[in-house]
Amino acid sequence: ILEFNAVRAASISCCKMTDTVAIIGYSGPDSDGYCSAITYNGSTTISLTDTYEFQDADTISEVSVTTVYGHATSGKISVFYMISTGYIYAQILNWTGSNITANTAATAIYTKASVTSITTTLLSGSISSASIIVSYVTGLNIYAKHVSWSGGVITPHIAATNGGVLLLSGPCAT
Repeated sequence: ILEFNAVRAASISCCKMTDTVAIIGYSGPDSDGYCSAITYNGSTTISLTDTYEFQDADTISEVSVTTVYGHATSGKISVFYMISTGYIYAQILNWTGSNITANTAATAIYTKASVTSITTTLLSGSISSASIIVSYVTGLNIYAKHVSWSGGVITPHIAATNGGVLLLSGPCAT
């Protein structure tokens, strides 16, 4: 058992970087946003390789990490997170083989209403670009939005007819 944060870890999300490295995104001490790299030696030992604080200015209450490009020394990670306002932001991080570093600054993805849940799904990804679906809940509605990353820029795509919403669902019938 590995304790990767002895103070606080909430809203945990995990993704595979390589066959021996996992990335864990979470809300940590002071509700700041962190990503940690956990390495498995191939037989019996897991260890904490690195921890990177991706957001220290706001209260992080939801985190979703996805491997954009799995690679031992030049991996890419997307991290989508909700700050204290309930809005969604995203960043792309680098995996160097020993450290997690920033690739992009934080980009606002959704700022119209408070969100209660975030999940992400990678549609396609490479060392320099990605296509990601972020789904989230506001009130009784479920939304899905397309987000791309290319040339160091994260772009939330807005559809002219529905404000960027790909899926809208009301209350479930009982």
